[in-house]
Amino acid sequence: MIYDNSKLQQFKNCPESYRLKYVKCLKKVEEGDESHDKNFGSAVHAGLEAYYKGEGIDKAKASFSNKCPIQLEQTDLAKTQENGLVLLDAYVKHYAEEDKKWTVKSVEVVDTFKLTDTIEFQVKIDLVVEQQGCIYFVDHKTTGKAFNWTYWGQFDPNSQITAYTAYCKAKFGECSGGIINGIQFGHRQRAYKGEPAGFHFEFQRQLFNRNQGQIEAWKQDTLWWIKALSGMCEATNHIGAWKKNEGQCRFCSYKPICISCADESVIEQLYERVNPNEYLEEKEVAV
Repeated sequence: MIYDNSKLQQFKNCPESYRLKYVKCLKKVEEGDESHDKNFGSAVHAGLEAYYKGEGIDKAKASFSNKCPIQLEQTDLAKTQENGLVLLDAYVKHYAEEDKKWTVKSVEVVDTFKLTDTIEFQVKIDLVVEQQGCIYFVDHKTTGKAFNWTYWGQFDPNSQITAYTAYCKAKFGECSGGIINGIQFGHRQRAYKGEPAGFHFEFQRQLFNRNQGQIEAWKQDTLWWIKALSGMCEATNHIGAWKKNEGQCRFCSYKPICISCADESVIEQLYERVNPNEYLEEKEVAV
């Protein structure tokens, strides 16, 4: 098995939810605003992917529109196709001069690196760039939350950022940090602090660094969790082997299964069987 941050985080949150997603391959059928939010975020990422591949703003906007063809939630005045196109235009203009300093190395990186001689760890990175001989990874984050200390605090400590840093060091020989590319947007019903009503947005980037000691600590912690997960997988046929963490039930998409004690009719009605690793199947695109 090749491990990644998503797999391990799912297991840390709740072993039973890991079993349902990665062993049983179940995914809740998305409807309404749940699918709407995901589609809009994915569409913004698709637009930025095309843009950083050098395909131009028109292709970026077309990629966004293809991912977000219709309005799934009519009451959401922020996440509309029209606003998404405005957002991409504004983003490109905002960073026009700053992005000229970047040499794009890779877009949508899906790759692995070794934690030990026998254990590989997988990453999926939005963008890797070089500036003045230094390597940085870039992670696009769309959000409706304000850019404050609470928002930026979630990235330090953060195992995903540390994993990406470790990968870049292994792949390129160095990593001068990771750039969180924050894209915040929303819709105001009325004017606020001099800002007009309607669609609004803000762009911020923050740099996060990891030293070698932090990377080594992350590796040791990750190897401990991999050992725990491997042991659980080996015991998968034992009754009750996969424990539940009910502290994570509130927003878990598998909650109906646990409440119904794995009633097959509930599973058939609300879930579909998919490849849980589908999001990792895209290959690295070198530019």
